[in-house]
Amino acid sequence: MCDLNWICDQQESEGVTPGEDVYVILRLDGRVRRSGRGMPNWNDILQELPRLEDLLSKLER
Repeated sequence: MCDLNWICDQQESEGVTPGEDVYVILRLDGRVRRSGRGMPNWNDILQELPRLEDLLSKLER
């Protein structure tokens, strides 16, 4: 049983088995930037993130 409705909805829509390892990466404004199964490739994620002083980061605040 899942107590967090949003997480349960995401699991169901993506075909993820409850209890399976997943990750969610958020934007500065709280929206989901990326999610997936298992562990993310942190080096790839770091390359994708805009610097805090970049326009994209300022728009996400």
